[in-house]
Amino acid sequence: MKLSFFGIKLLGISFVTIIYFLLGFFSAKTLDFIFRAENKDDENKKPVWQVCAEILLRLSIFGILIYISRNIVERIPFPLDGVAGFHYLQLKELRSDIIFTIPLLVFHNKFNTKLETLYNRLEK
Repeated sequence: MKLSFFGIKLLGISFVTIIYFLLGFFSAKTLDFIFRAENKDDENKKPVWQVCAEILLRLSIFGILIYISRNIVERIPFPLDGVAGFHYLQLKELRSDIIFTIPLLVFHNKFNTKLETLYNRLEK
C-alpha cells in the first residue's frame, strides 16, 4: 500500500468520523429541544409502562436517525476521492454509525433522564 493512499485513507476516516460525530451531537440537541422537559415529580407519577413506551419510542427514533445519518454521510463528497487510487465509497467506516450513536446517547440529556428514572423505579 502506498504511503499517499494510506494518508488519504486516514483523512477519509477522519472526515467520516467528524461528520458522524457532529450529526450525532446536533441530533441529540435537537431531540432535547423537541421533547419538552418534565420535572421529576411528573416523571415519577407516570406508570412504568408509560416510561418504557417513551423510551422505546425514542429508541425507534434513534434507529431512524441512524439510517438517515448513514445515508447522508455516504452522499457527502470527499474532496480527495479518486486520488492515489482511493475510493471513498469503499471506505468501511462509512457504515460505522456507532460514531453517530455514541454522541446521540451521551448528549441526549432527556433520554438519559428517562433511563435513570426507569432504572430507579425498577430498582425499588
